[in-house]
Amino acid sequence: RETMAAFLTEHREICSGFFQTCAAVLDSVAALLKDYQRNIRLAREHAISVERQGEEAVFGNDDAVDQDDDESVGLMTIEEVIGRQGHAMVLLRVLQLMCSGDNVEVLQDLLSVQPQSAVNFDLVSRLLDLFSRAQPLLWDSAHFNSDATLLLFDLQVVETISGMCRGPHERNQRLVFASTFLS
Repeated sequence: RETMAAFLTEHREICSGFFQTCAAVLDSVAALLKDYQRNIRLAREHAISVERQGEEAVFGNDDAVDQDDDESVGLMTIEEVIGRQGHAMVLLRVLQLMCSGDNVEVLQDLLSVQPQSAVNFDLVSRLLDLFSRAQPLLWDSAHFNSDATLLLFDLQVVETISGMCRGPHERNQRLVFASTFLS
């Protein structure tokens, strides 16, 4: 960890590229979760319309529309979201491990602020945003999908954020307290 911290602080271009890549992975997962949320909404609407059609058929409403059973609402499974971005889970684990052990404050600092870089990639805030996007999807994901992929992903996000705040690291803790993470 000390070698990694020294390397990232001494090599500006590599540090910037590393954190830019990390940010891009997290941003792509956030975009995929946004699509997944839209698909969950479509699945919910489809389920409601199927339920209403059933009620209308029971009560003899001639306006009930027959739908083809093969028609799909295009629900993207959570396995596809995480599967397509499987490297995101590995990245979260690497970031968590960067913050475990002793003398990790330099790495924890770099995860929120890269002073030697022209552009700052605040991974702590990105993870908090990712958690706030994934958290509301858990119930619907469990309802429409039988596996726990989103739950496991959410748990890894929590463990990574926890590692970023361990020590205690006051700057990262302030970011957590200012977010909706604990609400």
